[in-house]
Amino acid sequence: MIANTMESRLLLNTVQPHKSITATPSADDLPSFTLITGLNGSGKSHLLESIDIFHTQWPGIDDRGRRPKLLTTASLQQIDALMSGPETREQKVTRFQQQVSGIVEAFRGRPQFEVELRARLVSDGVLTAAALERAEAAAGRAVFEWTPQDFGRYTPRELGHLDLFAVLVADVFHNYSYLETMNSFRQWMSETRGQDASWLPPDEFQTLYGPPPWDTLNSVLEDVELNYR
Repeated sequence: MIANTMESRLLLNTVQPHKSITATPSADDLPSFTLITGLNGSGKSHLLESIDIFHTQWPGIDDRGRRPKLLTTASLQQIDALMSGPETREQKVTRFQQQVSGIVEAFRGRPQFEVELRARLVSDGVLTAAALERAEAAAGRAVFEWTPQDFGRYTPRELGHLDLFAVLVADVFHNYSYLETMNSFRQWMSETRGQDASWLPPDEFQTLYGPPPWDTLNSVLEDVELNYR
C-alpha cells in the first residue's frame, strides 16, 4: 500500500535499479491511495524497498530531506522481537493457554460465562479485544473451546496490550510531532528572543514533511470506507 501525502497524483520514476525493479512501473499516474497486489515473487516488496532507498521517486520525495516511512512485516517482526525478549513462540503459546485455562476454570458455569471470560482476558492485559476477535475468527471457534493444536496455531503474536502496527504508526506520529514542535520552538526563539534560529513557515513545513500523518491516516480510512470514528 502507498499512502501519498501530496495533493497531486503519484508519478513514479525509477532512477536506479533495485533487485527486480529495473524500470518505472507502467502505471505512471497513480491515485494518492494505491494498493499493490501481485503473486508471490512478483516484486511488490522490491518496489516498496526501491521507494524507501530513493531508487524510485516521485515529486516531493526526490531527496533525503523528506524520507518516506516504510512499514513492513519485517519491521513488525523486529519490534516483536524487541518487545518479547527471550520468550520463544512455544513459551508464549503455553503462557496464553495457561492464562485462558485459569480464567475458564474461574468463570465456567456463570450465566454470562463467555462475555465475562473475554472481558477478563482483556482487563487482565492478556491481549487486546481486537487481537482476541481476530484469533477467534481465524480459528473458527471461541477461545475457551480451543484445542492444544488451536493454541499452537492461532495464539496471537501481539499478546499483551501491544498492537505492533500501532507501535509503528505511533512512531510516525511521534517523529512528525517532534519536528513540528521543534520548528515552532525555533520560530518562538527567533521572534521573541532574537536568536538566529532557522524555522519554516507552515506551508514550507508541509511541503517538506507533508501534512500531519494522523490526517493522512484518517483520509485513507475514509477512502476505503472503514468506520473508525
